[in-house]
Amino acid sequence: MTHSVLLVEDHRDTRELLLRYLKLKGLQSIVCESAASALIEMRKRQPTVAVFDEDLPGVTGTELFKLMRRDPELRGIPVIFYSGYFDNDKVLGALQLGAAEWLVKGVHGLDRLVRAIETAAGKTGKN
Repeated sequence: MTHSVLLVEDHRDTRELLLRYLKLKGLQSIVCESAASALIEMRKRQPTVAVFDEDLPGVTGTELFKLMRRDPELRGIPVIFYSGYFDNDKVLGALQLGAAEWLVKGVHGLDRLVRAIETAAGKTGKN
């Protein structure tokens, strides 16, 4: 089963690494550089799972997540944070809002990210 993943990452090198790795693992990915473009893509494509960086230009990943949770069309898409940013209060807040997981770049490897995506996708039942 192939899952579609929306990556929201503003750093080009990280984006390219994530895209290549997820493709290697059999995951179809779409990439966005900002929250605004992510909202448009999510409405258009309804990905199985979304992976957000926290440190995005303009609107942060957690602010984007809050916008999603208020939107009936998007609130059911599982969100995983994969970010170098770690603030315990922000992490707890995102998890309380329903984030599937918050993984820290450089601490949690890409295999862990793939497992989190597969777990979250399995809970949705979407392809």
